[in-house]
Amino acid sequence: MRSYHILTIVLILFHAAVCLAGDTGFVTDSSSMVQQMLGGEKQYSLTRSFVVKDVETRGIRIRARDKEGGVKTVAVQVAVEEEKNAARLKVEFDVNSAVLRPSAYPLLAELGKALKDRRVANRVVCIKGHTDSDGVDDYNLKLSFDRADAVRGYLQGAAGLNVDTLKVFGYGESMPLMPNDNEQNKQSNRRVEVSLNCPEVE
Repeated sequence: MRSYHILTIVLILFHAAVCLAGDTGFVTDSSSMVQQMLGGEKQYSLTRSFVVKDVETRGIRIRARDKEGGVKTVAVQVAVEEEKNAARLKVEFDVNSAVLRPSAYPLLAELGKALKDRRVANRVVCIKGHTDSDGVDDYNLKLSFDRADAVRGYLQGAAGLNVDTLKVFGYGESMPLMPNDNEQNKQSNRRVEVSLNCPEVE
């Protein structure tokens, strides 16, 4: 009987460890989104090369709008460590498409509410699209940008936000949360993150 209890406790602890290891931090309500965006804000040096002070960085390519409104691929430096101060959202799109699924609307309505919070309102907000590693890099860069732009479009239309403060970036497959070695991990890597820290903005 005692060994049964010990085995049960071991299984419970193992299950909890697996759950924590696989926790990707996705949020669904406006208060959690605000909390994630504000938590642990880092100070970035806004240099032409977008270098982050006192943080190990690596070079990646992203899609971004230029000052004339065109979209281009640019090289930037990003922190090697995972970004802590971003609202991580599981926004659903049609396969290989930037068309929002209706199931995404309640989540984006919560995001609209979060961005109207007095602690966040009128600040520059970065909407960052991410993909898994399926497909070629250039395709994923474009798809991730287009998906982030679709979120921006929703926020402008349905949520009535001023899009001048919303900056859109596509990161493609360059910043996975998990290894792209199974479908569950790939689903976690397909995401949108909303951040107040925008090292991509000069």
